[in-house]
Amino acid sequence: MHVRTVHDKWLRLVVSSDAGRALVPVRKAHVTAMCKSVGGSWSAAEASVNLSTNPAVDVVLESSAPHAHTVYVAHVLDEHSVETLQTVTVSHRHIVLQTLADTHAVEGLAAVAKHLVCKNAFIPAIRYATLAMPSYTSLADCEQRFDEILLDKEVARTRTAIATCNVTTVGSPAFRLFKHYNATCTSKITSAFPTQSVLFAQSLCLALGFLASASNEYAPRVVLAHTLQALPLDSAACAHLRGLDDAAADPARTGSRLSVRREDGVTLSTPFLALDGAARSVLAANGIQTRAETPMYVVFDRQHNAVLVADVCMQRVPPAAQLPALGEQQQAVADMHFVNVAAAYHPQLEARRQMLLNKCCAALVRPTPYAKSVFNMLRFEAGPMLALLGQLDL
Repeated sequence: MHVRTVHDKWLRLVVSSDAGRALVPVRKAHVTAMCKSVGGSWSAAEASVNLSTNPAVDVVLESSAPHAHTVYVAHVLDEHSVETLQTVTVSHRHIVLQTLADTHAVEGLAAVAKHLVCKNAFIPAIRYATLAMPSYTSLADCEQRFDEILLDKEVARTRTAIATCNVTTVGSPAFRLFKHYNATCTSKITSAFPTQSVLFAQSLCLALGFLASASNEYAPRVVLAHTLQALPLDSAACAHLRGLDDAAADPARTGSRLSVRREDGVTLSTPFLALDGAARSVLAANGIQTRAETPMYVVFDRQHNAVLVADVCMQRVPPAAQLPALGEQQQAVADMHFVNVAAAYHPQLEARRQMLLNKCCAALVRPTPYAKSVFNMLRFEAGPMLALLGQLDL
């Protein structure tokens, strides 16, 4: 059976008042064209356009940079004056929505803002931190840690700051275009993690994009993409992986590649390499092997650090007493990441995953509107991108 997907070309705003309702359709192509023009040859005066075709409502999009936009929705009073009803400001993946008048209700402006985010999302060159986690080797260890997290969050003093405006942070959905252009890599990741969902594979593929663009210095280790753990390697394993990296640099080499769009608009391609028997043997000598007969893949960043994509046997982790002390927000992110990793290795824990992620967010003491929006985004991340987005935004 063939299923045809119909792509809607319009965004729709509804402006309601006691006098009635007005539908304002906005063509997506106009919004996209406006975004692409910023930073080019247009002047500042030309970086403003009215997207509305309804004479009673103005929808003005102003763009000052490729990743900075503001949309105003105004009710037209007469040919000389308008009443601004609602504004939304977009900065990278962050959206600030403000209501300025209560005479009209505006619906759909957040969808316009999210469309702007998706059309401008890029992979930043971050310096990520590898993570040390409590033991997730056995189901009993994970259940004990889950109970500890739940107890800590239950006794925490929960307070909610009063926000004067609505702040929203967009997570993995902002990188919709990245997922589209890297569908082949996502398919290979699915084969490497056959027990996981497609959402997990998409999250892991996006995490690979961040890790491949990272600016961390070279170290003789391999980073597990799905846990962000760093495992040391001996000189023989480092030399073997470096040989694979050098061979992949050959322009004539064919194979799957991970496409990453940078902030400057340049798209870079990174080889997505499958490990052969010799490479798997070298890693096995360092205690790194898969739980079943599943493929192993590797991606190298700009500094030639190896990032491994494989459903490996659970690694030994430091005891709880040796884990670093973290601040409130960083500890909440670490707890949420542990919950996702434990659920990935023990499917029996999946039923508790969302509840624990919600508890970690609800227990924050007096979070700012920005921090609250970030954690509200993180609690819907089902894969390794949770930890990277937490490091990027907090």
